[in-house]
Amino acid sequence: MKDMVTKILQTSTFLCMMLSVAILTCYAGEASTVKSASHIIDDSSAAEFRMGMEAYQKQQYSSALKFFRQAAGQGDVEAIVQMGLMYDFGRGVCQNYNEAMRWYLKAAEKGEPRAMYLVGHMYEFGEGVSVNTDEAFSWYLKSARLGHASAQFEIGKALTRSSPDTHRYQEGIKWLQLAAGQCHPKAADLLQSVTNLPFDTSICAGG
Repeated sequence: MKDMVTKILQTSTFLCMMLSVAILTCYAGEASTVKSASHIIDDSSAAEFRMGMEAYQKQQYSSALKFFRQAAGQGDVEAIVQMGLMYDFGRGVCQNYNEAMRWYLKAAEKGEPRAMYLVGHMYEFGEGVSVNTDEAFSWYLKSARLGHASAQFEIGKALTRSSPDTHRYQEGIKWLQLAAGQCHPKAADLLQSVTNLPFDTSICAGG
């Protein structure tokens, strides 16, 4: 009797182990399927964006818009920014600052530095939104901290309007140096203007 009970327990334990293995295998298979599907989507959106850029460079704006919209619909952040630019400048669609701002914000909320800069620009100049210099500065700063040269220039320009003996002014110099180091076309000139010192353009990134 005791041997029979032991055998039953052993059998039950074995069945439980087999069931656990089956469940884990099932989950692993599902995870692999999801990962594969994700790669397919990524590849698809990248291809759509690439075709959009090719059409854009040929000034085939309607075709470019179609490809960008398809890629943006799959979450491609570069395509989302490009959709904003299409509406901003009226390429393949009627110019619409409100719609441009909507696309820029969508990309900015995904952490895209260029989109953050563009949102700041829209706030600064009141395109698609009311002029709001505080919001503009806030978005420029977010972008600048992620390394966007134009945003760094805007922050530097704003801060160096302060008195030279202030901390804000010194911070502005640092931002202008960062922008100039990335070859921003206006940063080196402004940096020389506010410091009265030449900027060595040979240290320009990639220069």
